[in-house]
Amino acid sequence: MKHLLLALAIGAGAAAESKEREEYRQAVESLTTAYLEQGTPALDERLADQQPATRLLLMNGVLARTYWTTRDIERVAALAQHALVAADAAINGAPDAATRRTLLERKGAIAYNLASYAWPGWGGEDAGVVLTAAQVRAGLDAAWLNVEIQQQLDSEEKKRAHSLWLAGAHQLAAGDRSGAVATFKRARALLRDADEQQEDYYDGWTTVAKLLGPADADQRAALEHRLDEIVQRMSQTKDGKFFAGQYGVALSALRAAPCPGAIVCAQADCACMDSAVEDE
Repeated sequence: MKHLLLALAIGAGAAAESKEREEYRQAVESLTTAYLEQGTPALDERLADQQPATRLLLMNGVLARTYWTTRDIERVAALAQHALVAADAAINGAPDAATRRTLLERKGAIAYNLASYAWPGWGGEDAGVVLTAAQVRAGLDAAWLNVEIQQQLDSEEKKRAHSLWLAGAHQLAAGDRSGAVATFKRARALLRDADEQQEDYYDGWTTVAKLLGPADADQRAALEHRLDEIVQRMSQTKDGKFFAGQYGVALSALRAAPCPGAIVCAQADCACMDSAVEDE
């Protein structure tokens, strides 16, 4: 009977979680429609009766849905900045340490998403994307903001390492290859108990950074050989193969960066357009 009650409790918990996920999905879908049609005032109006932590969670959901359904970085960046301001106001008014921590975690998630969506190294993925120089810079700032937040939260090492990875990735897009290498090494150093695949992941990005810089034929051949070895080892698992696939896309896409105008991407092919094109 004890085991039956436990099974029923687990089943009921799973059903409740499933219902909550569906309610969250529906809320995000409705809020995204409101944002895209009427802007942030409509979003704020619909979220006015929510607790700050829930409000930020839903804003981040709208941020993600806006990106994946429109690839409109201007709207994505505007919403992210609005959400970060809301996060700061909520954090400043937090009644206790536990609430403040939750709100800071929500702010970190928003900053991370903005940084990720504004990084040109993904290329155009399955849809084209246009990133202005200002948007890429905002992504870089958001990446470092998330690094700071994860340090404040004393997050687990893997999470802090990944926040550093994204900051390093943005340094690559800014043309700061030596800075990126240093940041990737900082990330790698956090993972004292890393398995070989985690070691390979960060070593792979260090190699990508070097490949994006000046190198003679022999140096380039050696770097390409090293990256091929890393990819082969990582590709032995499904997750590793997915992450290893990012290197080639980034190598192609980041040839267009840094760019003073707008980076226009279709699949992994990106081009730097001048400021006149950006202003059209």
